[in-house]
Amino acid sequence: MRTPAVATFPPIRMKQSDALAQAIEFELIYYHRHRMALRNGRLMSLLRQELAAPQPRSSRINQLHEAMALNQKLKSDPKDTHLEVLVPLRLGVSWKSIEVAEHFMTDPANWR
Repeated sequence: MRTPAVATFPPIRMKQSDALAQAIEFELIYYHRHRMALRNGRLMSLLRQELAAPQPRSSRINQLHEAMALNQKLKSDPKDTHLEVLVPLRLGVSWKSIEVAEHFMTDPANWR
């Protein structure tokens, strides 16, 4: 008696960025909350540095407060994370580049 032929498929090979994007998409809400908390922590750190400066600039302090308020608004909507993290990952941008951009763009002085 013959056993039925079993189709064998080549193993699926995912690029690291695709696997990472798939994992982030699966946990998008949690990842987004974590990302917003990190961003808020960086903004608080920048605010502390400015307040500890010998001559704190009120315009910079106001700018940081506005960025923190914007971050609070964005906290509930993961669309921001989708556009800033998942889309670039799927387009082949490296994870490290996305992290560097995130760190750089946290400071509102870099917004234009």
